[in-house]
Amino acid sequence: MRLSLEAVADKLYGSVKYPTGVGSIYDGKIEGRRFSFHTSHIPQFESERAIIRFEGELVGGTLRLLTADDQGVAKGEATRDSEP
Repeated sequence: MRLSLEAVADKLYGSVKYPTGVGSIYDGKIEGRRFSFHTSHIPQFESERAIIRFEGELVGGTLRLLTADDQGVAKGEATRDSEP
């Protein structure tokens, strides 16, 4: 996944690029170092919309993420891409 994030005050905007398509961020919220949002997209070769929920925390330069969808829950980390 590739996250494209933009913070404005206590709101979070952007998108998440999945292997199956791109989902826009909805209901992005920031509270201190913690954030939450969900994405919605119709995956490639599918007809049903996929809703994926994210919860996370900024720790140093790393985003610690928890994602949840109909397939279950997963944890991971994201770091800033070194390219501009």
